[in-house]
Amino acid sequence: MVQVIRTTKLPLDFSKRIQGGANTRKRGYLEATIQALDAARAFYVAFFLADSDKLTERVPHFSEHHQEMRERLISADKLLTWAEFQTVGTREHPDPLPDWNFNRAFPDFPSRYRRAIIKDAIGKVKCARSSQEEGASPGDSIL
Repeated sequence: MVQVIRTTKLPLDFSKRIQGGANTRKRGYLEATIQALDAARAFYVAFFLADSDKLTERVPHFSEHHQEMRERLISADKLLTWAEFQTVGTREHPDPLPDWNFNRAFPDFPSRYRRAIIKDAIGKVKCARSSQEEGASPGDSIL
Protein backbone atom coordinates (compact mmCIF):
# COMPACT_ATOMS: atom_id res chain seq x y z
CA MET A 1 0.00 0.00 0.00
CA VAL A 2 1.25 3.47 -0.86
CA GLN A 3 1.05 6.35 1.58
CA VAL A 4 1.53 10.03 0.97
CA ILE A 5 4.26 11.33 3.21
CA ARG A 6 4.22 14.95 2.07
CA THR A 7 1.70 17.25 0.49
CA THR A 8 2.77 20.13 -1.67
CA LYS A 9 0.44 23.10 -1.51
CA LEU A 10 0.62 25.69 -4.22
CA PRO A 11 -0.83 29.07 -3.34
CA LEU A 12 -3.15 30.53 -5.94
CA ASP A 13 -3.03 34.27 -6.40
CA PHE A 14 -6.50 35.50 -7.31
CA SER A 15 -5.47 39.11 -7.61
CA LYS A 16 -5.67 40.85 -10.97
CA ARG A 17 -3.27 39.81 -13.70
CA ILE A 18 -1.46 43.17 -13.67
CA GLN A 19 -0.79 42.58 -9.96
CA GLY A 20 0.85 39.19 -10.61
CA GLY A 21 -2.22 36.99 -10.17
CA ALA A 22 -3.68 34.25 -12.35
CA ASN A 23 -4.91 35.37 -15.74
CA THR A 24 -8.60 35.96 -16.30
CA ARG A 25 -9.17 32.75 -18.25
CA LYS A 26 -7.51 30.58 -15.59
CA ARG A 27 -9.49 32.30 -12.85
CA GLY A 28 -12.66 31.64 -14.83
CA TYR A 29 -11.78 27.94 -15.15
CA LEU A 30 -11.06 27.73 -11.42
CA GLU A 31 -14.36 29.39 -10.55
CA ALA A 32 -16.27 27.11 -12.95
CA THR A 33 -14.55 24.07 -11.42
CA ILE A 34 -15.48 25.18 -7.92
CA GLN A 35 -19.11 25.66 -8.98
CA ALA A 36 -19.26 22.24 -10.66
CA LEU A 37 -17.74 20.48 -7.63
CA ASP A 38 -20.08 22.30 -5.23
CA ALA A 39 -23.11 21.40 -7.36
CA ALA A 40 -22.05 17.74 -7.54
CA ARG A 41 -21.49 17.68 -3.78
CA ALA A 42 -24.96 19.18 -3.21
CA PHE A 43 -26.42 16.49 -5.51
CA TYR A 44 -24.94 13.66 -3.41
CA VAL A 45 -25.69 15.31 -0.07
CA ALA A 46 -29.35 15.55 -1.16
CA PHE A 47 -29.20 11.93 -2.38
CA PHE A 48 -27.94 10.62 0.96
CA LEU A 49 -30.34 12.81 2.94
CA ALA A 50 -33.22 11.36 0.89
CA ASP A 51 -32.21 7.85 1.99
CA SER A 52 -30.29 8.59 5.18
CA ASP A 53 -31.26 5.29 6.80
CA LYS A 54 -28.82 3.61 4.43
CA LEU A 55 -25.98 5.32 6.32
CA THR A 56 -26.93 3.47 9.51
CA GLU A 57 -27.55 0.11 7.87
CA ARG A 58 -25.89 -2.76 9.68
CA VAL A 59 -24.26 -5.50 7.62
CA PRO A 60 -22.85 -8.90 8.60
CA HIS A 61 -19.11 -9.43 8.65
CA PHE A 62 -16.74 -12.06 9.95
CA SER A 63 -14.70 -10.86 12.93
CA GLU A 64 -11.19 -12.31 12.80
CA HIS A 65 -10.65 -11.29 16.42
CA HIS A 66 -13.76 -13.05 17.75
CA GLN A 67 -13.84 -15.75 15.04
CA GLU A 68 -17.56 -15.29 14.50
CA MET A 69 -20.08 -13.48 12.37
CA ARG A 70 -21.03 -10.06 13.73
CA GLU A 71 -22.75 -6.91 12.50
CA ARG A 72 -21.27 -3.47 11.88
CA LEU A 73 -22.23 -0.26 10.13
CA ILE A 74 -22.01 -0.35 6.37
CA SER A 75 -18.61 0.95 5.25
CA ALA A 76 -18.05 4.12 3.24
CA ASP A 77 -16.70 1.98 0.39
CA LYS A 78 -19.92 -0.05 0.27
CA LEU A 79 -21.95 3.16 0.42
CA LEU A 80 -19.92 4.56 -2.47
CA THR A 81 -20.59 1.43 -4.55
CA TRP A 82 -24.29 1.54 -3.67
CA ALA A 83 -24.56 5.26 -4.50
CA GLU A 84 -22.87 4.79 -7.86
CA PHE A 85 -25.15 1.86 -8.67
CA GLN A 86 -28.19 4.04 -7.88
CA THR A 87 -27.03 7.22 -9.65
CA VAL A 88 -24.63 6.34 -12.48
CA GLY A 89 -25.61 4.42 -15.59
CA THR A 90 -23.08 1.85 -16.81
CA ARG A 91 -23.11 -1.18 -19.06
CA GLU A 92 -23.75 -3.44 -16.01
CA HIS A 93 -26.56 -1.26 -14.61
CA PRO A 94 -27.76 1.06 -17.39
CA ASP A 95 -30.80 2.47 -15.56
CA PRO A 96 -29.99 4.65 -12.53
CA LEU A 97 -32.84 6.05 -10.49
CA PRO A 98 -34.67 8.55 -12.75
CA ASP A 99 -34.62 11.38 -10.22
CA TRP A 100 -30.98 10.75 -9.32
CA ASN A 101 -29.26 10.32 -12.69
CA PHE A 102 -25.84 11.89 -12.08
CA ASN A 103 -24.66 11.45 -15.69
CA ARG A 104 -27.63 13.41 -16.98
CA ALA A 105 -27.13 16.19 -14.42
CA PHE A 106 -23.33 16.28 -14.84
CA PRO A 107 -22.31 14.95 -18.26
CA ASP A 108 -18.60 14.18 -18.71
CA PHE A 109 -17.87 14.55 -14.99
CA PRO A 110 -14.65 12.61 -14.21
CA SER A 111 -15.26 9.48 -12.14
CA ARG A 112 -12.35 10.10 -9.78
CA TYR A 113 -13.86 13.43 -8.75
CA ARG A 114 -17.34 11.94 -8.53
CA ARG A 115 -16.05 9.26 -6.15
CA ALA A 116 -14.25 11.81 -4.00
CA ILE A 117 -17.42 13.89 -3.83
CA ILE A 118 -19.51 10.85 -2.88
CA LYS A 119 -17.14 10.05 -0.01
CA ASP A 120 -17.22 13.70 1.08
CA ALA A 121 -21.03 13.73 0.99
CA ILE A 122 -21.15 10.52 3.05
CA GLY A 123 -18.99 12.15 5.70
CA LYS A 124 -21.00 15.37 5.71
CA VAL A 125 -24.36 13.61 6.01
CA LYS A 126 -23.10 11.25 8.73
CA CYS A 127 -21.73 14.24 10.63
CA ALA A 128 -25.00 16.15 10.22
CA ARG A 129 -27.02 13.17 11.46
CA SER A 130 -24.84 12.73 14.53
CA SER A 131 -24.98 16.49 15.22
CA GLN A 132 -28.78 16.40 15.05
CA GLU A 133 -28.80 13.50 17.48
CA GLU A 134 -26.66 15.60 19.83
CA GLY A 135 -29.04 18.56 19.60
CA ALA A 136 -27.70 20.77 16.80
CA SER A 137 -30.17 22.92 14.94
CA PRO A 138 -31.76 21.13 11.94
CA GLY A 139 -31.22 24.27 9.85
CA ASP A 140 -27.43 24.14 10.14
CA SER A 141 -25.75 23.82 6.76
CA ILE A 142 -23.80 20.67 5.95
CA LEU A 143 -22.33 21.89 2.69
